[in-house]
Amino acid sequence: MEPKTKRLFAYASAAIIVLSTAPNLLQAEQHQNVTLSGNVQTIKLRGAGTALQLHTTQPGTNQINVTAEDNIGCSFATRVSQEGDVLLIEVVKEGFRFGPWCDPDLAIAMPAGLGLDIGLENLAANIQGAFGDITIRSENSVIQFDGRADHFAMTGRKAALDLNFAAEMSRDDVQINVDVVLSDIDFSGA
Repeated sequence: MEPKTKRLFAYASAAIIVLSTAPNLLQAEQHQNVTLSGNVQTIKLRGAGTALQLHTTQPGTNQINVTAEDNIGCSFATRVSQEGDVLLIEVVKEGFRFGPWCDPDLAIAMPAGLGLDIGLENLAANIQGAFGDITIRSENSVIQFDGRADHFAMTGRKAALDLNFAAEMSRDDVQINVDVVLSDIDFSGA
């Protein structure tokens, strides 16, 4: 191999190593603060595979904060719209996708007591707080939940679950319908 070709190959290899081992260096962040109308009862998440960090804020607040991060070569958009009493947040992959780290990171702070309806392709989630009804549909998921819900329903093909429900929740309020599941479920309280 010629010296010029060796140098080019070395530079390209170094760039690929940096991008693959440190994608957080090249992230773009989007922030959205949405004021909820009085009739919103449920937050609905739809779209692409996502790493989700979600927690509730004090009851009575009317703001939802959405922070989305993507990596270079991994553009996506979060679209927020309201349909009746449902606030819909869609995660949509856009453009050319380069690299194995292209699932977006989404952080959401929402008012306590609202329902949560999650329907994402694949999901890695840490969910904490007090909710109305929670419904999660995802083919493959890793879910850590710590809190309380009026009702908790999970469906999918494969899941690893670490669920810590508040002591006042009844086992009848929890429905897990997953083909292959690895789980630790506790009703002793958050």
